[in-house]
Amino acid sequence: MAYAKNHSRKLHASKARFLASRTPNPARKIILTVIILTITIVAIVLLCAPFFNREHLTKSQISTLATDYYENYFYPNIFSGNKDMSEVLGRYTDSGLAKVSLRQLILSSNDSSAANLRQYCDENSTFVQFYPEDPFSKTSYHTEFTYSCNF
Repeated sequence: MAYAKNHSRKLHASKARFLASRTPNPARKIILTVIILTITIVAIVLLCAPFFNREHLTKSQISTLATDYYENYFYPNIFSGNKDMSEVLGRYTDSGLAKVSLRQLILSSNDSSAANLRQYCDENSTFVQFYPEDPFSKTSYHTEFTYSCNF
């Protein structure tokens, strides 16, 4: 009978240790929380890093300047009053309009942060060329960029 009692106590003690190891203590909760937060932060940084690199930001800013230049300055001032835009712009669909330098984009812009592009790009060697597309409206065009920048 002593063996049965002793065996029963050992079995009960091993179950208690097993259950105790399965219940998390505060230190384990903290460590697990720190690990999960670290993994989450690293994943977010890796996913968002391309959007905050200097090259992406610079190209995006030049693209915004080019859009503003064509739609708000060039198109209204040069082509205003022409009734048949297909006749005027139709000949430039393949060859494109004259290249516009970054300097011209910056000078025509009202954006004060555009001047900061000078520290990354050569304003005389960075160009944008506009290619009008049918129906030759203010927003129907595509652009090609030639960058001379230090990213």
